[in-house]
Amino acid sequence: MNTNKQVLTVNTEQARRIIALCWKAQGIARKSGIPVTTGVALVGPTGTAKSSIVKEVVAELQEKHPTAGFSYWMASLALMLDSGDLGCPVPDTKAGIMRYFTAGHWPFGKADAKGIFCFEELDRCPVEIQRGAAHIMLEGELHGQQLGGGVYCCATMNGTSDIATEELSEHIRTRMVTIFLDRNAPGAADAYDKWADSRSLSITRRAFNRYNRDSLADAPAFAEMAVCNDRTLDMADCILQASRSVQFPTDDILMPAIAGCIGVGPAARYMATDKLVNEAPDPEDCISDPDGSPIPENVSTAYALALAIAGAVGNTADRNRLDGAAKYVARLQPALAAVAFKTVSDKNPRIWTVKTALDWQNDHKALLL
Repeated sequence: MNTNKQVLTVNTEQARRIIALCWKAQGIARKSGIPVTTGVALVGPTGTAKSSIVKEVVAELQEKHPTAGFSYWMASLALMLDSGDLGCPVPDTKAGIMRYFTAGHWPFGKADAKGIFCFEELDRCPVEIQRGAAHIMLEGELHGQQLGGGVYCCATMNGTSDIATEELSEHIRTRMVTIFLDRNAPGAADAYDKWADSRSLSITRRAFNRYNRDSLADAPAFAEMAVCNDRTLDMADCILQASRSVQFPTDDILMPAIAGCIGVGPAARYMATDKLVNEAPDPEDCISDPDGSPIPENVSTAYALALAIAGAVGNTADRNRLDGAAKYVARLQPALAAVAFKTVSDKNPRIWTVKTALDWQNDHKALLL
């Protein structure tokens, strides 16, 4: 990972793991009913293997699961002139309606389809095409034509590294995770050498690549594309959750993946908040030892802990647990304690039947209005 002015850049091997991580995050979003997409948009200058990276992710799945039917589909958006190239309207004169047809080799209308649908050169096509691609990425459909449930969408583009590219609107940028590739990023030479060895490129080529890096074109000055809002924060959270369940290392890719959703600055703060939350006291300890458990100094951490306590209390009728929760919550800053009591009571109104909670309520009525 490398800091390139306003963005974080990665090498090709890291990019492959980020796609796998974000694909896992997409499954979490769908299972939870969160209306977001975590499709990766690989951004980089020509020759940085953007399309090859996506294909290699699919090839690895095909090798590991030969009977699962994983496929790769591609839409070359730079060759499209208008929105009809994505989905063509065809009149059904008998039914008196207009039907829309998509390319037969794309994974629409195939419920069992699994693999990656890649929109190539997203920033080299008219804005109408960009909007259509963004809609497919978010909704998984186009004019009623549904993508297969196992299809994950990616995109590639050159960004500010080349001319004749179109700046993407915020509407589109909040529907993807922008990952920036840099051929000079740390680990890039090692990643390329491993790839070159697997494809029997000459030792001359590999030696030149490792010891003549200064001959390669300078890394472009990428501009930040991520937007921090409620949608992209939900995207970042799905990625964070996914990082805790995948079977490969994520320490070096989690920050650029989160930054690809919400930007470098917000990502640093988000990761710092997650670290503080993970270091907070165990909610069960707070309930069992409300007077001795520490109170977090950070407000975000204290709020997260209050939510965890509410979850731990659930709908229990155990007055000892309710009293323990009430005693701990009452020690929080009054404004935060009010939020915590409301959160707990939404799940379990019995909290207001214990003396500690009633005493706090009488002393802070204005905060509960």
